[in-house]
Amino acid sequence: MDQFLYILKHTNNESFKVGITNNLKNRLNKIENDFGKIKQEDSKIFSCPNRKLLENIEHGIHAFLNNYFYSPKSLGGGSTEWFKMEAFEKGIEFIHMYVNELNEFNLEGNILIVLNRPTDFKKSFSEIGDSKQFLDIHSKTVDAISEFISYNKDKLIFTKRAGEFCISNIDLTGLKIGKLPRFQWVKIRNNELIFDIQVYNEWEKSREQEAIRGLVEIKYFSNFTWNNYKSMF
Repeated sequence: MDQFLYILKHTNNESFKVGITNNLKNRLNKIENDFGKIKQEDSKIFSCPNRKLLENIEHGIHAFLNNYFYSPKSLGGGSTEWFKMEAFEKGIEFIHMYVNELNEFNLEGNILIVLNRPTDFKKSFSEIGDSKQFLDIHSKTVDAISEFISYNKDKLIFTKRAGEFCISNIDLTGLKIGKLPRFQWVKIRNNELIFDIQVYNEWEKSREQEAIRGLVEIKYFSNFTWNNYKSMF
């Protein structure tokens, strides 16, 4: 899936925004709804297939432009990613250092090039299918675990070890947990139900399927104590 870093000029001529997205059209619509119109013909877009690398580049640019922070008049998603227009060329020059050094990071041009690019429907349908499978399998796993824990809640023992939350004192024979498409955050080992904190953290950083990931967080990774968990049933 294509990932993008964008530099968007606002029509107020006072500010520009630096952020990342995997869906430029949707992100641009959200930004314009929250903050007002963007000068699309003057805004730049860069591509990179490596999400982790792109996040590191974004953090580097934000740090470089920190002294030029601009506070927008309206609040919305990414309100801390705006900078004063006087630093626009500085930001572009800084980003081009990444373009020159990193083979995976490329300048596409102004954002109209990407916005007007024909849709690859075969690729889009494939990505939709993968996303649906991801959501279905993770959702079924959440449902199976929740039902199992709810049924056995009076005898469970909750413990925390390095990098793991564990549930023991229970016969897990009837619980089926298959291999997840990505982010295997739960597994069965030595008759214990193991929740892997490191895998969950990797999922959180990736921003993939945030809705189901948020549900997993609430149920299994947020304030993981017996009293908090018991109150959910």
